[in-house]
Amino acid sequence: MTKLAYLHEPGVLHNLACRYGINEIYTYTGNILIAVNPFRRLPHLYDVHMMEQYKGAAFGELSPHLFAIADACYRAMINEQGSQSILVSGESGAGKTETTKMLMRYLAFMGGRSGTEGRTVEQQVLESNPVLEAFGNAKTVKNNNSSRFGKFVEIQFDKYGKISGAAVRTYLLERSRVCQVSDPERNYHCFYMLCSAPPEDVKKFKVGDPRSFHYLNQTNCYEVANVDDAREYLETRNAMDVVGIGQEEQDAIFRVVAAILHLGNINFSKGQEIDSSKLRDEKSVYHLKIVAELLMCDEKALQDSLCERVIVTPDGNITKPLDPDSAALSRDALAKTVYSRLFDCMFPKSTHETFAQKMYQTYKAHKRFSKPKLARTAFTINHYAGDVTYQADQFLDKNKDYVVAEHQALLNSSRCPFVANLFPPLPEETSKQSKFSSIGTRFKQQLQALMETLSTTEPHYIRCVKPNAVLKPGIFENFNVLNQLRCGGVLEAIRISCAGYPTKRTFDEFIDRFGMLAAELVDSSDEKAACAAICDKMGLKGYQIGKTKVFLRAGQMAELDARRAEVLANAARLIQRRIKTHLTRKEFINLRKASIQSQKFWRARLARIFFEHMRRNAASIRIQKHARTHSARKSYLQMYESAIVIQTGLRAMAACNEHRFRRETKASIIIQEARETGALKEAKDKLEKRVEELTWRLDVEKHLRIDLEEAKGQEISNLKSVLQEMQEKLSEAHAAIEKEKEDAKLAIEQAPPKIVEVPVVDNAKVELLTSQNKELEDELVTFRTKAEDLEKRLLEVQKESDELSREILEKDSKLNQLQEMIERLETNLSSLESENQVLRQQSLLASADDDKSKQIESLESKIAILESENQLLRSKSSVAVQAVITPEVIQPSAMEEEVVVPPIKNLSKQKSLTDRQQENHDVLIKSLAEDRRFDNGRPAAACIVYKSLLHWHSFEAEKTNIFDRIIHTISTLKVLQNWLIGCQLHQLFSTYYKILLSLAVQQNARSSSLGSGISSGYSGMVGRPDTASKVEAKYPALRFKQQLTAYVEKIYGMIRDNLKKEINPFLIMCIQVPPMIIRKTFNQAFAFMNVQLFNSLLLRRECCSFSNGEFLKAGLQELEQWCSVTTEEYAGTSWDEFQHIRQAVGFLVLHQKTHKTLEEITDELCPVLSITQIYRIGTMFWDDKYGAQGLSQEVIGKMRTMATDDSITTPNSSFLLDDDSSIPISLDDIARLMLDIDLSDVEPTPLLRQNSQFHFLLQHHATQTDGIVC
Repeated sequence: MTKLAYLHEPGVLHNLACRYGINEIYTYTGNILIAVNPFRRLPHLYDVHMMEQYKGAAFGELSPHLFAIADACYRAMINEQGSQSILVSGESGAGKTETTKMLMRYLAFMGGRSGTEGRTVEQQVLESNPVLEAFGNAKTVKNNNSSRFGKFVEIQFDKYGKISGAAVRTYLLERSRVCQVSDPERNYHCFYMLCSAPPEDVKKFKVGDPRSFHYLNQTNCYEVANVDDAREYLETRNAMDVVGIGQEEQDAIFRVVAAILHLGNINFSKGQEIDSSKLRDEKSVYHLKIVAELLMCDEKALQDSLCERVIVTPDGNITKPLDPDSAALSRDALAKTVYSRLFDCMFPKSTHETFAQKMYQTYKAHKRFSKPKLARTAFTINHYAGDVTYQADQFLDKNKDYVVAEHQALLNSSRCPFVANLFPPLPEETSKQSKFSSIGTRFKQQLQALMETLSTTEPHYIRCVKPNAVLKPGIFENFNVLNQLRCGGVLEAIRISCAGYPTKRTFDEFIDRFGMLAAELVDSSDEKAACAAICDKMGLKGYQIGKTKVFLRAGQMAELDARRAEVLANAARLIQRRIKTHLTRKEFINLRKASIQSQKFWRARLARIFFEHMRRNAASIRIQKHARTHSARKSYLQMYESAIVIQTGLRAMAACNEHRFRRETKASIIIQEARETGALKEAKDKLEKRVEELTWRLDVEKHLRIDLEEAKGQEISNLKSVLQEMQEKLSEAHAAIEKEKEDAKLAIEQAPPKIVEVPVVDNAKVELLTSQNKELEDELVTFRTKAEDLEKRLLEVQKESDELSREILEKDSKLNQLQEMIERLETNLSSLESENQVLRQQSLLASADDDKSKQIESLESKIAILESENQLLRSKSSVAVQAVITPEVIQPSAMEEEVVVPPIKNLSKQKSLTDRQQENHDVLIKSLAEDRRFDNGRPAAACIVYKSLLHWHSFEAEKTNIFDRIIHTISTLKVLQNWLIGCQLHQLFSTYYKILLSLAVQQNARSSSLGSGISSGYSGMVGRPDTASKVEAKYPALRFKQQLTAYVEKIYGMIRDNLKKEINPFLIMCIQVPPMIIRKTFNQAFAFMNVQLFNSLLLRRECCSFSNGEFLKAGLQELEQWCSVTTEEYAGTSWDEFQHIRQAVGFLVLHQKTHKTLEEITDELCPVLSITQIYRIGTMFWDDKYGAQGLSQEVIGKMRTMATDDSITTPNSSFLLDDDSSIPISLDDIARLMLDIDLSDVEPTPLLRQNSQFHFLLQHHATQTDGIVC
């Protein structure tokens, strides 16, 4: 606002009001931020995106925001290495609490530690706000969430700018609110939260409706708008968890809160003695008992501390009873003391009047102090913001809250550690000193300490402003805001700015705004001279021209604006004159156009009248035409209805056949599913037997291991005992030698003197002792050798024991897998049994349809009658009506000429044709089941079936059962039942056959005028596209295609799974499989081997050895040689599937690993492997052949750091490879392989050669049907 042209109160107020109206609630006044409370949520101003924008931005570069103040404070702390402070001020309801929370959020965003586990310091700092608001905030007249205490949040940062610690200090909680609440205010939020807690907590803490508690029902306000106390209670508990308050301590805290509520419901009445008191009624006794239970103190001692007071005298203690009023004051004092956990004192023998009189006498001459007229307890203090009158009533009561000795002793002896810690015993030195200290004194000390702390920091200021007193958005009360600006010193700062050069503009801005005052100088290249010339021309005095800006004194900008407004007014009058001329001319042109348009409309009216006459003549001619059409149509409809009756009979007969076919199909499905259920039961029994066998073997091995361990233990103990005996013998031999040496010395000493002249040495005895000593040493060497052998044997036994333990664990895992497999089979079996039961019920219901055969017979008789009646209509009609028979009953001639079928005579002929077609179907199905030949690499049966279906037009049939019979025949072949047992060569016929049949309906786009207007076509395998014709494929053919597709996928999965178990036998069996399928199969098989071998290296350390790498390298070389010999037609890109194991093996057999850098390993040696995989192989590698070292510690450390970062960014990633078990081929892939197959020269089986109905298979046609359109 220091850049405003008019720096006075109306200008500042207008600026704030305009910005507030567009939700711009922040405004700068120099480096001071003014924040106007919007009284509504503006989440877009405080999201992470907004934090990112202000992160590191220069102050003033972006729009005013509290994030800019916080960022400037954070940057100053980092750059200048000095403590910073942000002072948030404003009256109640101005938004100080929310502003503080947003500042803490931004500082936590800047100094937070990402990726840390558990509770971080920044989380605890942020979550401390709900706890402080719950116990320190309350609803007041001006604010629904008013803080009733002062708060100083100190956040410590380390040298890297990260939060390392935090501390929250509170100042002077308003304790009197606990016992005294004015309407329409509320007590502290925690009381209402506890009353709205979940039922189990309400029962635990013995609370209920807040209207039933005296400390809460002094006001009629129990709820706050848009605040859910129950939800706030849960959020407070959660915040206490984050801050670090345990569950037990939380329960103790809320027990104290509940005790304060019940304490307020204890009332007193006069006792039997003078100036004594007692509990008023049973309700008070009940609440006293609950308070004692919650505080875990003695009930009788609690009552005595409330109703009596002990006076300590030199002669002894005197117990003084309290009257009901004093007892109530003692109760309130206890409640306030417990809630605030502070021990305050009181001023004895003082009243409100004496306090006010003392103020009058002490400060009557002070310039900031005055006394209102006719006032006894009021006084006025002239603050910076204005005069404030204080009422001295209850000043001393609020200032003299102190800890009663009885209360101190009572709560110190509480069985609850938390309550006892609130009232620790006072030291002896403290008790000797003054027991009382006023709240004002304590607040003065706290304020002095706060000012000392702030004096060591660099301050930043945020002034919060409340725009209205009703706490609603969109209302801006000028007087209220102006008063707050005055109190906050904002206007004073503006006045100081006005004393100098308050207005400044850059040369560009100044010329853009005031260049019109001297238009001849605007084009000058010297902007500085142009600005000076403009100011001189306007007669300004005292301005200054800087290097880049023009500095104006107060009022000069307004003078320039006035001159600028005059120039703009003259220009506006000129523009208005031109616009008025333009509008007048435009109006004349519009009038001329309107006259011309009117003339055009009248001419058009005359033309329409003439056209109407012509239209009536044409209508009369059309009526005559339609009358003749009606008579002709009536005769046609009679003939049409007769044809409909005939078609109805035929369709009813076809419907009966369809119903009978569906019923048979359902029965066959039920039988097939019953067989599959039996197979599952048999597989389950086999698996259960296998599990029992493995369990028995596991038990036997466990017993063998136990026996082996016992035998080993016994053998070790025996060897130890033998070793002990040998050591004892050795020690005895040493002792004997020493004894003999001593005896020899003693004998020499005791010899007579005469012997000395002729000394004789007993060499024999010395030699004997020497030999004995040598023998003992040999025995010792022998014993040591045996001991070493025993130790080696013990190590071998322990190694065998470890191997047995590992084998037992592996068998346990296999046993668990088998048990899981059995459970899955049982689940599948139960689902199949339930489905079979439903199908059996449906089949029973379907059997009831047999009664419809009689209706069919009656319908046939009616059709015969209708045929005789319609014979006359056919003879009279000029149009011949032909009945079209279904394509599958048309019998083609040898030359495939078009057959014209005469009209239907009776139903007996239809039945004979159906029977003949049924016989042909039976022969074809029999040939399909028996013929498994391959003719020049083509499955003969598949080609014959395809040619027969095309010849019979079965793909165009609306209803036929030939496709279902083919599918049923395929499902009963042994190829699907015994694939996993034998997998012989001839069984591949069925797979190839189904592939060719699915290719018969390959997609080929074709437009059609039927149905939806556009249909998809299919092209076959035979003939040339330029001479081919197309036929329409119906629903049975499309359903046949879907069923064949399912069988292809099923058999491919069986081939792939069998290949994974037995690869070598399968190589011999895949002779007749198309190369594309072989390539796909080998790709998945090699990928499976790559996954298994690579995962073994990552999971088993014994596999990560140098010798194992050489072994795998030799095997991979053989596979590579095989792939090169097999050619790419069959092997394809299978060798590329081994890239993971190839690079891992290359790493294992690499010499001088210690000289390799991390970049050489990741970029050249193992580019496909991830850092986590390379790190695991590098740490598990061991050279069992040469004893060489692995990677250097520097490379290992770098990989460990990178692996840790990867685990943080992608926490759910795994270093193991996954096996892809999906079907890698589609029906279109298979179809593209079969486009060049010629079916014209396929030899049929002898069974079909002998049947005259299949002679068309022996003919070679010049043209073939090219496709089927569906």
